[in-house]
Amino acid sequence: MKKTSVLFLLMSVYCTANAASRLDSLVQRLRLFGERIPQEKVYVHMDNTCYFLGDTIWFAAYTCQTDSDKPSTISRVLYAELFNEDGYLMARKTIRMTNGRGNGFFSLADTSLYAGFYELRAYTRWQLNWGRAEREHSDGAEEWFFNRQMAKEYYRDYDKLYSRVFPVYDHPKDSVAYNQWITPRPLRRATATSSKPRLHLTLYPEGGQLVDGCPCRVAFEAAMHDGMAVEGTLVLRDINGDAVSMGDGFGNEVSAASTSHRGRGIFEFTPQYENLYEAEFTSADGLVAKAELPIAQKEGVAIVVRQGERQWHITTHVRGIPEGKQLKVEIAHEGKVLLCEPMEHTLLIRNNDLPMGVNQLIVSDDEGRVYADRLFFVTKTELLQPTLAVSGLKEQYKPFEKVSLKITDVRSDEKDESFISLAIRDAAASADTYDSGNIMTEMLLTSEIKGFVPQPEWFFESDDEDHRRGLDLLMMTQGWRRFTWHEPAFVPTEPAEDTPVLMGEIYPFAVRWRQNEQTVFDSLQLTYTAWDIAQSIQRLPPGISEELKTLQDSTRLGPMRYPMYQQFYDHGWGEIIEALLAEMKGREDGLPAGSYRMTGSIARSRFLQNKQLVNDSLRIHAEFLQPDDSLMFIIDSISADGTFKIQAPPIVGDYLLFLAASDSTKWQHDRRHRRPRKSREHRWILPHDDYPEYYVRVHHPYPRFVKPYNYYQTHLDVGAKSHTLNPASSTAGDKFPFDTQMSTMTVTNRWKGLRAIDFAHPAITVDALKAYNDITDAGLSAGWFEGRTSFIHSLARYYTGDLGSDQPGLLEPRYEARNMSCFISPVQLNAYNELSNLQDIRVYSDYHPRSPANSSSDNSIQRVSIDLHRIPDNGQRIVYRDRRYVLQGFSVCEDFYHPDYHRNPPKEGQKDYRRTLYWNPDLQLNADGHTYITFFNNSQTTSITVEAEGMTNRGDLLFNNVQ
Repeated sequence: MKKTSVLFLLMSVYCTANAASRLDSLVQRLRLFGERIPQEKVYVHMDNTCYFLGDTIWFAAYTCQTDSDKPSTISRVLYAELFNEDGYLMARKTIRMTNGRGNGFFSLADTSLYAGFYELRAYTRWQLNWGRAEREHSDGAEEWFFNRQMAKEYYRDYDKLYSRVFPVYDHPKDSVAYNQWITPRPLRRATATSSKPRLHLTLYPEGGQLVDGCPCRVAFEAAMHDGMAVEGTLVLRDINGDAVSMGDGFGNEVSAASTSHRGRGIFEFTPQYENLYEAEFTSADGLVAKAELPIAQKEGVAIVVRQGERQWHITTHVRGIPEGKQLKVEIAHEGKVLLCEPMEHTLLIRNNDLPMGVNQLIVSDDEGRVYADRLFFVTKTELLQPTLAVSGLKEQYKPFEKVSLKITDVRSDEKDESFISLAIRDAAASADTYDSGNIMTEMLLTSEIKGFVPQPEWFFESDDEDHRRGLDLLMMTQGWRRFTWHEPAFVPTEPAEDTPVLMGEIYPFAVRWRQNEQTVFDSLQLTYTAWDIAQSIQRLPPGISEELKTLQDSTRLGPMRYPMYQQFYDHGWGEIIEALLAEMKGREDGLPAGSYRMTGSIARSRFLQNKQLVNDSLRIHAEFLQPDDSLMFIIDSISADGTFKIQAPPIVGDYLLFLAASDSTKWQHDRRHRRPRKSREHRWILPHDDYPEYYVRVHHPYPRFVKPYNYYQTHLDVGAKSHTLNPASSTAGDKFPFDTQMSTMTVTNRWKGLRAIDFAHPAITVDALKAYNDITDAGLSAGWFEGRTSFIHSLARYYTGDLGSDQPGLLEPRYEARNMSCFISPVQLNAYNELSNLQDIRVYSDYHPRSPANSSSDNSIQRVSIDLHRIPDNGQRIVYRDRRYVLQGFSVCEDFYHPDYHRNPPKEGQKDYRRTLYWNPDLQLNADGHTYITFFNNSQTTSITVEAEGMTNRGDLLFNNVQ
């Protein structure tokens, strides 16, 4: 008996020591993970808060890395994108980053643009390794692509990228009166709405779950369907409808929990296993929303995190976990482990022992299972004070008056030479948006939580109980685990770029039809596009027309069950046949002329079965040329397992890229030096001469999807202090009310109720070669231009996806704005079968990508029209067998215009309508921490707003109180 006891004791000691060893090993790996694979954060400072069509958007970008909180040296390439309100990409810039700084601009001079709330989005490629998610899409949507992997990449979404939303108004009709008007674009459809306001209630248990018999706190958030916060009270009831005793989350018993900031509040209660609980929220206006709480777990850990004046109180309650299992409490900041120790019931941590910003608390065991986690924000006094001061500012400035200001770094510690971006604007022509954060609020707060945070500067106005509680509720409701706790086996798939990196895959190229069957293919093309289908069927080869007539009488389009059709499916012709039948059925169903439903079957037979990567080593040949076709660089490399990676040279401005793959086994070797001889010059072949040797596909890093707007992103802060002076004495002119509500068109039935297409304002216009490259790299083309039918289908799916709906939409092909209700001869249509004849494509659609999935109006069919335009005067472009791209190098940033009225005095009656009076994205402070600037006012009596931001080489954030 004694031996047994001793043996049991030794085993217990061994198990405890072994668990402690595993814990120490895990902690060490976590710490190394946070140090070796840091992340990046991005902030963009813009020259103004609103713009007009015709303006230029100037911006400065900053990046920092999380392992040091200093300007990032990981990525030297930043991608900046401009989206319109509907979510279509307007422009993209590649910005060269030096010491974590870069700058650029977007022009709004394109006459086809329309007003709305635009979004500027920015990211590095390294950032795309984190926060990935799968975009919701309809069943069968993945069958459109060359293979499943390409479909997964197409529907890849990201939880968090830097974003800023701002209004872009109509171009001023009067150069004096800048009226803030927004005119909706044509064909814009309203999303599904109800006549009754919809209130939503969302519940967030602290730590992530409820635990049986343990005190649990639950944060809640009440908002309308568009995100507008609603204030009110919440009561908790059990399954019988009886009120459940609860507290306010801070030790006080209450009968109802109240909101404290932007519809957020908290309550505390002790749940019981298998009991059902329902929370009921009532707004001040009498609206009611209900939500069920998750079922309490029999095994788990409940945590309560409270902030005191000088320290954090962390309380844990354990239920159902075996005694031998060792739990630990870990606190991390930006992926770096700060504390890791065995879990106790109560843990006290001094505020000064934690870094400023978002910290993460995790309770887990030695095997890595997480039982509870949550974010909390550590505020310190220095966050409440700006680090830059502006002196010399006057109340008003006269027309053309010289303005002299001093910008000073007011930090008390030793200063180093720093660079800031400085924006000074006419206050009367600015917009008071809720997207009003600065570099401090972005780097420390909003970049690390999910969703949009309106007016984040409010949380740092004061360090009192109300602001601390509001900040903690923000952490509990929008807390997003940017730095996911996991075993450090993570391997980044996107590179850290010094210059843009071209990555891609190589597939065998399968010829989809034999040369002697080209006649049959042309017949199908002509049949589908002819204005009279009944007559066109007669021109098909014998045998096919009879089967088509049989199918034409069918009321449903199902899989092809006719033997003769199988041979066409085997050759990849099924898409054309399906489109032909869909248009036949569309006419029978009374669809608009020339339109047919985009059923999933139309694309199921687009590609042959050979979709595997090439396993052999292939030669990748890349030539970089200037726009005038003069050669700059040649890069040859060898593929590995069907993939390749090419480091692009540091090219500034647009350039041409030729890309091809060939069999490297045919290279000759120099036996004496054992190295490849200089290969002969690559010959780029015109498409009619040959087929590509391989299907070469470039994997572009750009995130495809945008997020729906929050209420606070499309509304102005009407409660903000107005900067408007006498309307006659400001560039704002006669001040009209801000019309910030995009008008929407109510759909009364399937096709009526929408504004007609305005061919001067497409949703998007894209060069035909770029569009072809886009669909090919996305996997919607097999590397060969296959005629207008396949091209139009691919474009519709690339730019609008599944239209955000499970229901198939309507596709309307157009040619120079003419649809198939117009007479277009087969000879005319055949010209659109050649990429060399096409100039651009234009997309018209009532769909906007910001719409949530399945949000289209009731009883409606969403529609998309693809309009092909030829090069004028029967012109042609040169196209090649292999891939040819027009790509963007590093953006060339122009200089901001600063008039000097001292050297060139204004003439009598001269007008200057600048709204941004001064912009410098790279203004240097001297070693003493200050600099002086001078500039001139516009031609109106003006009050000005000064906004200065930056980051030192040590990572200190520089910002001022906007004045």
